[in-house]
Amino acid sequence: MKFNVDGSSHGKPGPTGCGDVLRDVASSVKDLFSGPLGFMCSNEAELIDIKTACNFMLIHMGAF
Repeated sequence: MKFNVDGSSHGKPGPTGCGDVLRDVASSVKDLFSGPLGFMCSNEAELIDIKTACNFMLIHMGAF
């Protein structure tokens, strides 16, 4: 499995959001996620998005 994650902000700090794509070994899309994160800088948004992806894997995939 592979997670592509992206967090971004409009301004520094500013309103932020994230978007993720989960792919299997054949690169087929298995799941998508996107949403708002609040008001912060883009570095914080990236870290929160990585944490969100890891939590998703733990809860839904039984991974790690």
